[in-house]
Formats: sequence, C-alpha cells, structure tokens
Amino acid sequence: MKYLALAFVVLFAGLALMVISATSWANAHGSVQAVMNQVGGLLIAIFLLSVLWEIVGKRSFREETMELIRLNSDIEGTGVEAISTDRERVIDWHARLLNARKVEVFCISANTWKGNNRASLGRVAAEARIEIYLPDLTDEKIVNSLAVRSGRTSEQMRSKVEETIRAFRSLDGNRGSGNVQIYVSTVFPNFSLYKIDDRFVAALYPHRENGGSAPVICCREGGELFSMFNDDLSTVKSASIQVYPDEPPQPRIRRSRRPR
Repeated sequence: MKYLALAFVVLFAGLALMVISATSWANAHGSVQAVMNQVGGLLIAIFLLSVLWEIVGKRSFREETMELIRLNSDIEGTGVEAISTDRERVIDWHARLLNARKVEVFCISANTWKGNNRASLGRVAAEARIEIYLPDLTDEKIVNSLAVRSGRTSEQMRSKVEETIRAFRSLDGNRGSGNVQIYVSTVFPNFSLYKIDDRFVAALYPHRENGGSAPVICCREGGELFSMFNDDLSTVKSASIQVYPDEPPQPRIRRSRRPR
C-alpha cells in the first residue's frame, strides 16, 4: 500500500507540473516551461511503470522466486552435489579416496578408473577395504547382452572383465589379505556405482553404439538418491558370490601375555 501511495504522489506531481506548464506564466518563461513539461511527463511515465510492476511484474517475480525455492528444495532433498558428463570432475576422487574407510564398486569393468586412481586405491587396499562387484561370466545372458550393448564379442567382454579382476587382485599383491574383495553378480549392470563412505557416484551408460559421454551424478548420504543407490547395491550384493580371496580371511587372534 505504501508503494502505491507513493506512486500516486508521483502521478499528482507530474500532472501538476503538466498543468502549470500550460499556464500563461509558463508561456512567458519558455525554458522553465520546457523543463516542467518534460519532468511532468517523466513522473507520469514512472507512475505507469510502477503500477505495471505492482500488478504484473511483481507477481511474476514472486512466482519465479517461489519456483526456484521449490526447485532448490527438491534438489536438496535428493542429496545431489554435482552432475557432469565427466566422471573425473564430478568428485575429487583423490581427496575422497585418501581418507576412505570402505570403497564399493559395481560396474562392468573399472580399468580406466583404477588406472587414474591407482595410488589412492593402493592406499585403500593397504589400510582400508575395497569391494568390487562385476558381471558373472558364467551367466551367458548377461555376457551376451553386455557384448551387444558395448559393440564387442562375448569373448572380448569376458576378457575385459577378467582383466579387471586381475587388476584389482594386484592391488594387494594377490596376497588375499581380505582388504580387496572381488565378487561376481547375476544382476545386470544398467549403470556403474561407486560408493566411498558417505558418497555415491553413479555413472550412466550411453545408448549410442559407439559409446561417448553420459551423465554422472554425485550424491551425499541422507538424500533420496543415496538411499535408492544403496538399495540397488544391496540387491547386487544379495545376488553375488565372492571370487577373491577364495577363502574369507580369518580374524587375527591376539594372545594375551601371561603375567610373570
């Protein structure tokens, strides 16, 4: 209301100047008459713009602001922290892996990712734990479907997965320490999942035959997407068998010293 009242004051001032500029006194003072006429017209124009903003612009601005607030609330609820088509840019892999307690991966193969983060993954393999879930090569349906999707033969697909198994076994020097655990799953991988403690990175696969870039999403624990990906990973785990180490590592028994 105060805004509209001020606008009407401006209108009346403009009209008053226009009326005065038409008087005989103003005619006798040409330069003053011109200034009064222009200022009066300007004040009337300001009034019209003010009313237009109050009726139309302000409402549109308010609606757009509320829409942005709702959008921000939706994004906050999903827990999304970053979206990119570049897996290396969506998260600081080195920083996350540096202090990681547990890394879990579900993918077709991870040779490129492992090569880019070899030093950091070596630290995890030595001090924490890595679990990697790969397609079950004994499941012909999965192998053939992956081969068709990637434009490879079934044998090439098998070779790629076997190469990944060898690469991750080498992280702990094939010692079977239990810090590196490899599983094969009968769940078909529709996208890759990387879980580092309280963060998930999901890398979608492109539908193009020649591959290419695809969306990569990073989300934090507490959001809807994190819960969804965590449920997916649990499904993968329930349909997996461990292939490395062949025997689960036995817990170390600490012997207490006898009192002298």
